[in-house]
Amino acid sequence: MTATSVAKKLVGGAVGVLGAAGAAASHLAWYIRYQAEGTARDEADSET
Repeated sequence: MTATSVAKKLVGGAVGVLGAAGAAASHLAWYIRYQAEGTARDEADSET
């Protein structure tokens, strides 16, 4: 393997990990808000 292909694999893996971490953080924020407020969706979503 060349250094370029190794670097691309590492960067691609890092992007995937960051995406998964972001999704997990977003879900955790929703869960905490749900536990505190008791609503499954934002009020703006329920109006439509």
